[in-house]
Amino acid sequence: ERAMAMEAGRGEGLLSDDLYSFGATLAFLLQRTNPARGMTKEEVIVAKIVNSSYQTLVGRSLVTPRFLELMRGLLQDDPALRWGMEAIDHWSHGRRVAPTQTSSHIRSQRPFRFGGVDHVQPRSLAYIMSQRRESAIKLIKDGTLETWIQRGLDDKDLAESVQGRIDLVESQRDLADPDAVLLTRVLLVLDPIAPLNYKNFTFFPEGFGRLLAVEMLRDGDISTLAEIVARDIPRIWFEIQPGGIGQSFIEETAFQRLRRHLQKTTPGYGLERCLYEANSGLACKSPLLWTQYVADIEELLPILNDAERRVDSKQKPLDRHLAAFVAARAGADTEIFIDEFGDRDEAISAMSVLQLYASLQSKYGPEVLLGLTRWIGGQMGPVIRLFHSRATRRDLEAEIPQIVRRGSLPELLGLLDDTETKSKDRNGFTSAVSEFQKAEAEVAEIRASSRPGSEKVQRTSRQIAATISILLMICILSVIIMAS
Repeated sequence: ERAMAMEAGRGEGLLSDDLYSFGATLAFLLQRTNPARGMTKEEVIVAKIVNSSYQTLVGRSLVTPRFLELMRGLLQDDPALRWGMEAIDHWSHGRRVAPTQTSSHIRSQRPFRFGGVDHVQPRSLAYIMSQRRESAIKLIKDGTLETWIQRGLDDKDLAESVQGRIDLVESQRDLADPDAVLLTRVLLVLDPIAPLNYKNFTFFPEGFGRLLAVEMLRDGDISTLAEIVARDIPRIWFEIQPGGIGQSFIEETAFQRLRRHLQKTTPGYGLERCLYEANSGLACKSPLLWTQYVADIEELLPILNDAERRVDSKQKPLDRHLAAFVAARAGADTEIFIDEFGDRDEAISAMSVLQLYASLQSKYGPEVLLGLTRWIGGQMGPVIRLFHSRATRRDLEAEIPQIVRRGSLPELLGLLDDTETKSKDRNGFTSAVSEFQKAEAEVAEIRASSRPGSEKVQRTSRQIAATISILLMICILSVIIMAS
């Protein structure tokens, strides 16, 4: 089953997979010729399904039959029947090991030819169908597959399951790419233990993280991987496993979390967040880190501190990869800062970077980060301009270089986010606004009372006219008296 999946999508595997690989290695080391020579990967997998791994990998040219029983036990296709460490220990000490049984599979008396192969089992047919998607979809839709299952395999339950998947997909009228979903569902009905097959990807859900990492690193088809998460395609695989969703609750929950991250497109989310959430040991891929390998959050700030010497001081010390890496590694406490990083307001965005890295320095150290503090401190202009008082701005601009020389981001945050300073500035601004409004009111009143038609102007004019008249009368009377 692991071989059916893409190399990057095979998952972690179990001890039973390692023991199988050990048995296959023994089989090739202990034979004079390679029994699978000239066979394609597809032919080998089909041969294993139809004839068993043991018959496919162990031929008649053994160097010694001494290890025959060991190889038969290790190459058992059913993991439940495969030899474990205890059986190997018994065999190595010459003790008898119960012979392995061969699991029984339904075989058709009427072979069905598809893809150049005569199929007598639904598993081999499912695998070949996954390699020939267009022909497989036609096979499902025209009823040929269901007819063979009913007549060749005589399995009405399986036929009904296939028809049920067809009906389910057809009932979802608004479903995008219904043929791709239909094929995924039918292939898992035919072979429930096979990997998930969707479009051009074949993988086990546990291997999705590495598959995403490989595709992103080589600029592959990440849009389809995003579609797999957004459309909850892995749920199809979980539902058909023994025990259903409940048996795979942890993995299902992990995919639901990836869906939530993918639905947000702001920095700290999207495919980048899915990448780091699904790969706990993956190093951060931010271009700001250059070729430095940063897999642990504790290593991040020292590397960014050194990077300050190589980057443009105007470039922000945070990008989508860094934001996603920090959010995935440092926990939910940092998400509030990362959310604000994408704000259009430059002051809010710059402050969020300072808050984020100050919290990381407080938690992980080191105590001194001269380069990073200088880098972030040089971008605090928008934050300083939030203060209304010119005197306060000048004081802050004078204090920042001193803090930079001490390399302390928490201290820089304390300076620019000081509650008392902000309250004093806000109260001073409120008082200044009040005084300004009073002055404006006085100016408005003066202007209003200075108009030619205003009552005050008319009254003043009359008073001046009366005064002038009295003065003229006095002058005239004085002239008359003097003349007499």
